[in-house]
Amino acid sequence: MGKESSMPLRRDVSAAVAGTALSLGLVCAAALGANASEPYAPPPAPAVGSAIHGFGDVTFTNDYITPRGLLVTNTGLTTQILNGLVFNLYKGPGLISNASLTVGIWNDLWSEQDNPKVGSWNEFDWFVGLNFTIAKNWNAGVLFIQFLSPPGNFRAESNIEFSLAYNDSNHGWPIVPAIRQSLKAGRATRTTSSWELSRLTRSSTTIGPLL
Repeated sequence: MGKESSMPLRRDVSAAVAGTALSLGLVCAAALGANASEPYAPPPAPAVGSAIHGFGDVTFTNDYITPRGLLVTNTGLTTQILNGLVFNLYKGPGLISNASLTVGIWNDLWSEQDNPKVGSWNEFDWFVGLNFTIAKNWNAGVLFIQFLSPPGNFRAESNIEFSLAYNDSNHGWPIVPAIRQSLKAGRATRTTSSWELSRLTRSSTTIGPLL
């Protein structure tokens, strides 16, 4: 009776052992299969660069002289604040490798101006422009800018500026020469233009990608 009663128990134990071994085998096979597939898994997609960047600059000085040499103020403290956004519109191979849209504002504050309505707010400018990179080292752009006087010291003036600059930053002493043509529309729809050859300088500080 002992032998007969022990036979079902052995069969049950054998079945349990076999089932356990089969389960372990499946688990190990699945783990090995997963590990084996890891080296062949496609790499994650590269992060997409930001399409919007911000820039800003704050300058403290004892005078305000326009880029063309006009003296506006030379007493007290002048604070000039620039900020704006750059939207990347296109980037790729080809003759035109980059295109961007720039919008921004510029403010001039003069400590010795005590206007009853605007205080020290001396000037407000806003601008919007398109810029293109051509043949890697050439930068072309068109800019619309309007100059406004919050205290009413001068009439509003609007300019359209075309520019072409060469990026020589790969050389030892880059100067980034630029040529600009500025068109000014008068009150009687008269248009005046001027040419300027200068060194292109950048004093703004990038505050990083926004989106």
